[in-house]
Amino acid sequence: MVSESALHNRVLVRFSTAYFLANVAEWIFFVGGLVYAFDKGGARTTGFASVAMLLPTALAAPASGAAPRRHNPHVVLVVAYAAETIALAGAAVSAFLDAPVAVVIGLSAIAAAAFTLVGPASAVSLPAVVRSTRELTTANLWIGSCDGTSRLLG
Repeated sequence: MVSESALHNRVLVRFSTAYFLANVAEWIFFVGGLVYAFDKGGARTTGFASVAMLLPTALAAPASGAAPRRHNPHVVLVVAYAAETIALAGAAVSAFLDAPVAVVIGLSAIAAAAFTLVGPASAVSLPAVVRSTRELTTANLWIGSCDGTSRLLG
């Protein structure tokens, strides 16, 4: 069976789990950031917050696509996950401490911009993680499922 082979590849399972958790975190913080902004300042603040979180992502996207070609894609992926983790932890602590909306949204925007690195770096790294074409097919299925499921959970 295709999935059984992939399930025995520990690196692939960790890779897919990290991808899934990063996706869920991104959506939770995007939605949570908008809820936080609405709670603090209503619809107008939420509108500004959504632009503030999406604009850095749009600006970072072209460079994010080129980063895995210029640098080691595994390193790019680790740096992206680290930057996202630090920014999201900062946003969570800031929200917990009732910080201004700009601080929470700014940190969430940094995390979202860092996440734009994950897709291209994962796409380049994935073939090095699998041991066969069957595992690659399964892994692509898992990654696609991660994308959809994380949006639903977020």
